[in-house]
Amino acid sequence: LIYKSAVKTWLIIGSIMSLSSVIFGAAGSHWLSGYIYVDRIDTYETAVRFHMYLSVIILLVVLILRNIGRQFSIFNPSLVFFLFGSLIFSGSLYLLSLSDISLFGAMAPVGGIMIVLGWIFFIYYIYDTKANKL
Repeated sequence: LIYKSAVKTWLIIGSIMSLSSVIFGAAGSHWLSGYIYVDRIDTYETAVRFHMYLSVIILLVVLILRNIGRQFSIFNPSLVFFLFGSLIFSGSLYLLSLSDISLFGAMAPVGGIMIVLGWIFFIYYIYDTKANKL
């Protein structure tokens, strides 16, 4: 029951992230275009792009882990690092492009490190899985 609940929860989280990345992308192109600093447009686009990448990665990792029969909880390190890495990385870039406060840009590498840790945990799960389950 806990395993199925975690799968469902993470699929909902990944879907909400995907939805929000589309909304943020549209907002940046239309409603927020006058508020984004001109020299930060690329920064905003990077935030949207990585926001979408990480949302799809979360959905795929959940489905892969479920498919190989890997039991996991809501506190799966790989997924948690991907989620919070995305929130910190993209979130700081969104804030930087809307405020031009350089402190927000300094937070992006923390999110990037968390994303790297998410990949390290995922690689470990695949490595640790018996060959007949792949």
